Amino acid sequence: MSLTIYGTPASRTSRVIWMAYELGIEFDNDPVNPRKGEARTPEYLAINPNGHVPSMRDGDLVMWESLAINLYLAKKHVSEISPKDPEEEALATQWSMWGLNEIEPYSIFLIQNSRKPDDQQDHPRAADSSETLKSPMKVLDDILADREWLVGGRFTVADLNVASVMGPLRPVKFDFEPFPNVAKWFLACASRPAAVKARELQMAQVD
Repeated sequence: MSLTIYGTPASRTSRVIWMAYELGIEFDNDPVNPRKGEARTPEYLAINPNGHVPSMRDGDLVMWESLAINLYLAKKHVSEISPKDPEEEALATQWSMWGLNEIEPYSIFLIQNSRKPDDQQDHPRAADSSETLKSPMKVLDDILADREWLVGGRFTVADLNVASVMGPLRPVKFDFEPFPNVAKWFLACASRPAAVKARELQMAQVD
């Protein structure tokens, strides 16, 4: 088996595992856990000198960054969720970068903050993060007002990447009520069998 995904499923690695399940490709998972210092070993730093997860090895190719890995896998293993032309590929990249810049800094902070004891949580920053997220959520809600999916009228890697970045907002109970189109879309993404399977593996690995 040539494809190896490095990183505990209870991390951003779950995004790549979801993608692999969607594509129906076999893979090995080496559950490197950064919280246990496993991403700082010499062996792992030889794979990813940044000391982060996930990473991927596909034959001779080694990659970092979950969303970039997903875009690569979608292009290599052509399926219904892959971009079908340069325009769709460009839009999938655009949406992936949008999620990375507009959503992830706040969603990751909110989930990490929520795992701390209440008296150690930064409640003002959490409130600010939730408030800041309202702006990109409104953008997404408006765009989804007249479409079911982000690109090409079907679920694609663009939806997967953005939904996976938004994943931490579910356990922190972010209020989606003002954004009904986003809520409907996010539920549709999260309900896909591959997403459910990846989430089950993720929850089984939570420390």
